[in-house]
Amino acid sequence: MRCDIKDRKSRHTKFSFFLKRCYLKAIASNEFLPRRIRERAQHYVSYSRFMRNTSNRCKETGRARSVITDFQLSRHAFRLHAETGFLLGVRRSSW
Repeated sequence: MRCDIKDRKSRHTKFSFFLKRCYLKAIASNEFLPRRIRERAQHYVSYSRFMRNTSNRCKETGRARSVITDFQLSRHAFRLHAETGFLLGVRRSSW
């Protein structure tokens, strides 16, 4: 449960800075503005704290590796839920 809260918080932070980031990118690419202002905006876009990527984490275990993004579950949790029948429409493949 704690991992889910951490994941939600990081995604909310990234979303809240989305408009500010778009604004700074527009300033950095505007050719009509002075070069110093464009460079400062580019600096904030590339080195600021809202540039951190949010990793895909499992909602059950908080695991960051081998996450199936459609279900937001790690392979271990996915297999457990598929075997117990909690994931409708998921069948075990065989070849």
